[in-house]
Amino acid sequence: MAALQVLVGISYPVLVYLALTTLEPRQVGLVVLGLLALRVAFAARTKLASYTRTFWLPVAVVAGVALVTARSNDPLSLLLAPTLINLGLLAVFGLSLWREQPMVEKFARLQVDRLSPDEIAYCRTVTGVWCGFFLANGGIALLLALGGNLTLWTLYTGLVSYVLIGVLFAVEMTVRQWRFRRYRGGFTDPLFRRLFPARAPRLRPEVLAERGFEDRRELDLRVPDDLACWPGHFPDFAIVPGVLQLEWVMHEIAAWTGRPPDVACVENLKFKRPILPGQQLTLVLRSDAEPERFRFQLEDASGAFSLGRIVLAAEGEAR
Repeated sequence: MAALQVLVGISYPVLVYLALTTLEPRQVGLVVLGLLALRVAFAARTKLASYTRTFWLPVAVVAGVALVTARSNDPLSLLLAPTLINLGLLAVFGLSLWREQPMVEKFARLQVDRLSPDEIAYCRTVTGVWCGFFLANGGIALLLALGGNLTLWTLYTGLVSYVLIGVLFAVEMTVRQWRFRRYRGGFTDPLFRRLFPARAPRLRPEVLAERGFEDRRELDLRVPDDLACWPGHFPDFAIVPGVLQLEWVMHEIAAWTGRPPDVACVENLKFKRPILPGQQLTLVLRSDAEPERFRFQLEDASGAFSLGRIVLAAEGEAR
């Protein structure tokens, strides 16, 4: 039954075209109202509420234009249904841009546990793109309805507009997979995984700037939004694990000394504040008077995130 309802909704322009070539507009309007009334009358009461929430917009539009047509005997109102539906969708998507979650973000959160800041911004942009599409699509349908050419109106609203929707879906999905490469078992994943192989897990920060001095190094860093540790640490409140912060420090010590660090111990280690996705900070790495000791501090203008001292084993020393 649900599939039949979707099929009838998609075929609305063709059904209107066939009906208007054999019946008066008033008769078509009455038939449409009768079909809607039968659907409501025979709907299970347990499903009627969910049906109303899901399909209220197109049903209200079709019922309204059918009622106007039945009273006026003018087919124009039937032809305005696709335009009104597009305007309704434009209102729903457009108003969501002024809320915390745009419409596309709501859809995305039904499929994934967590969205990065970049993905959230992308969802907002895509919501705007759909707003533009609904405006253009509804405008073209309006011009064809007012033009009075039933064949052209049926061709566009019953075929061309659906092709354009499919093209927009395909282009958006391709861009999304190219940018974010989330593969969660969808039927298109094998194709996109071949086109856009998953990137290697990111475990290091982006280096924005680097400054070298005789006794210290300073690196301005940005924490990537897609750091590979987020799913496990923690999905609901992502923070950079302490062990990963130490790995960043060890990596820079290796770059400074020219050899992998052989750590003897870590002293005075303190984690004062959590480091979050997208955060910018500075790693200050100092060499103590003893050549195998390094002090580090991850900080920003508000103070330290973490600090401590790394003691390396002397080169060639057996431990």
